[in-house]
Amino acid sequence: MVLGAVINRLIRYCGLSRYFYAARGHLGFGAKGLQEGDLICVLPGSQAPVLLWKSSPSCYRLVSTCFVLGLMDGEAAERLGRGDATMRAFEIE
Repeated sequence: MVLGAVINRLIRYCGLSRYFYAARGHLGFGAKGLQEGDLICVLPGSQAPVLLWKSSPSCYRLVSTCFVLGLMDGEAAERLGRGDATMRAFEIE
């Protein structure tokens, strides 16, 4: 199966509807309302990244999980261990 067919099947299966490139070049799929500046992160204990929308200067709203190549299956934790990523505290509504 070619990559395009796999991606289309994944989008239908997951109910996700928009391709995106994250700031560091990762390809992903997320919620239809995804906009530049939204936050994609992996919460401690989570296996999948989540999409957060900024709701106020210091607070975010959890929208959904998302699929990001390079941040799945523990890759985010590996990046953190190598110093390629940082942890950040913020408030979620």
